[in-house]
Amino acid sequence: MKNNFFKLRELIAVAGFWRTFAYLFSIVPERCGFGIIRIFLYDCEARLTEIASERSFKIIKGMDQLADTQIDSLRHYRGEKICSHFEKLFQRGCYCAIGCIKEQLGCVCWIIPLKNRTLLKGRTGFIIRQSFTLPSMRGKGLYPATLNFLCGYLEKQYAEDLKIFIEATIFNYSALRSIEKTGFKNAGIALMFFGLRIYLPS
Repeated sequence: MKNNFFKLRELIAVAGFWRTFAYLFSIVPERCGFGIIRIFLYDCEARLTEIASERSFKIIKGMDQLADTQIDSLRHYRGEKICSHFEKLFQRGCYCAIGCIKEQLGCVCWIIPLKNRTLLKGRTGFIIRQSFTLPSMRGKGLYPATLNFLCGYLEKQYAEDLKIFIEATIFNYSALRSIEKTGFKNAGIALMFFGLRIYLPS
């Protein structure tokens, strides 16, 4: 309880009271299975082009493709259960892109096949979900750079009619800025009820 108090006080100091309140107001219902999510569609003509040389990126399709130091970084961030969660996603045929700085893991972005007819309208599509940046790597522009790499990879693998979506909670201002910086345009919202998403295109 005491640790949670200090974390809350630190969050207020960094983000301000109202942004902290908005974040907690959005994250608590989300943990209970409810939420409003913003949806964005990738625009290749507005993509990010500047990539720092010390950064490296890779597509990961199994735990065996992660270095031991990278797995240790994940465990340090969210414990052993994050590795089990990764295993389940890999078994479902999902894969992720990782972004590193000097070979140190910094960012993970999951790509999931999308089958929603409302959004795709007969085209091939993917949605980027469950992205996160490790605390020690935040503020370095690694998230938009990893998104840029992942979108470029998908463009090379699939036809021109590909649609790439990404989602973020409405109060995650940092993620929203990074998403728009990468070249994503607003595509609507999704209402989430116990994990079920109802998409409302713009």
